[in-house]
Amino acid sequence: MGELAAAPPTLRAKAFVTRADALMRRGDFTSAIAFLAEAQVLIDRSPHDRRELAAILQTLARCHYWRGDLEAMGRDARRAVAVLEALDDRAGLATALSLLGLYLKGVGQIDKSLAVGERARSLAAAAGNVPVHRNATFMLLQASMDSGDTDRVLRLLDEGLALSPVFENRLAEQNLQAARFYVHYMRGEVETALAAADRLLASAQHEGHPLARIGHLQMVAEMYLDLGELAVARRLIEEAQVMCDAQRVRDAGNYYGATQAFKQAALALAEGQPKAALDWVSEAVLDDVNDRFYYSSLGAAAARALGDSVGARRRLDAVAIDDGAPMHPLTLWLEQRLMLAAEEGRTDAAAIERAEALLAERRAPALLVDRLRRALDSAPR
Repeated sequence: MGELAAAPPTLRAKAFVTRADALMRRGDFTSAIAFLAEAQVLIDRSPHDRRELAAILQTLARCHYWRGDLEAMGRDARRAVAVLEALDDRAGLATALSLLGLYLKGVGQIDKSLAVGERARSLAAAAGNVPVHRNATFMLLQASMDSGDTDRVLRLLDEGLALSPVFENRLAEQNLQAARFYVHYMRGEVETALAAADRLLASAQHEGHPLARIGHLQMVAEMYLDLGELAVARRLIEEAQVMCDAQRVRDAGNYYGATQAFKQAALALAEGQPKAALDWVSEAVLDDVNDRFYYSSLGAAAARALGDSVGARRRLDAVAIDDGAPMHPLTLWLEQRLMLAAEEGRTDAAAIERAEALLAERRAPALLVDRLRRALDSAPR
């Protein structure tokens, strides 16, 4: 430690970043953020290390995202954008804009996220940087998925794959594999989605990042829950839980931990255990709009199953119909609003209008369409 303390600020900052990288791989984002903050302070003192500062800010933004602190993520992503704009670094700026777009997606500002993603993709293409271009395309793809525009998602997938047959790393390839699975799942193309899921889980089993593996298990489990294949869903969720516990993500309260809690809650509901579902929902740390809508819909479903209409209404009212939710949690939330309205014998005009629009625009996840139609048909007019 004495040698490190005596080293020049730039070398000390690099040592802190190296430690942070190792902590991030273990899922300890809180400790990683502490080391990155130390590195940022050291680099901030030097006017000659602006690119290093931008890199640290971008890593901080990623950590805050996985830690579940969108406010901090947006702050550091915006600062990284400002630093790289001043440097006229197109590839670096594209990366920072992709992070900003991810933040905007998380807070439900889908239109702004799409606009920022388009700018990032254009800059990356102009810079001729394939990895950055592919990353920007992937971010734009995610925002398009949330908007329900699966045709555009397929076009972006083909674009990302066409950039180069060689991927910069295994995780980049698996991200596109995961997106390919998810878009077919959203479109209700079950056989194609099942085959894509098998390839994704097989490729990630031995070569993938452990946190990415958790995310892939959670994504595939969601499809099996929607299909009613509870035994398969349970096996995938249990495997993800073991990995969550090993990676300490549940204690960290981050993105993976919240998602795992929601998958456990959905499984408990499907298996007729609403009290257990409420317990799982209460563990989730809420920050992004996706989490809030899952919390609302799953909590309301559990409360309804327990005969608590007041609790169901309170949870449904925790979010607003125009909060910019992704299509999957939004569809589940509308279903719960319509079903509660039917049970109470009242008209929920706003939910009816939004549900009818989702169905007319074909933006609702295909495997949930019949459920949404049934809820709509039962809703008093």
